[in-house]
Amino acid sequence: MNSAIKADIDALKDEISALRNELKDELKKAKKDALAHGEDIGAAIGRQANSMAEELHHIVEDLGETFEDFIEEAEDELSAHPVMAITGALLIGIAIGRFMGR
Repeated sequence: MNSAIKADIDALKDEISALRNELKDELKKAKKDALAHGEDIGAAIGRQANSMAEELHHIVEDLGETFEDFIEEAEDELSAHPVMAITGALLIGIAIGRFMGR
């Protein structure tokens, strides 16, 4: 795997984790604010959840683009080195066959 793509995937994982934590904090804050102002808690939490959902949607789109880039790069590498690709697939098949046979 290309190190740049791996770094992008790791960065996206970290960002998703940070967003989860931020969502928890924002939901707690929305609940406190709603209670303090006598507002409907469901409406306040819904607004916060919608905002976080939009951010998460953008992150998922970025992850999809990164995955597409990885697939394109893999296809280019396989096209450039077909003998190595076939040899690699054969070796993986043999290894799996041996593990499954035991």
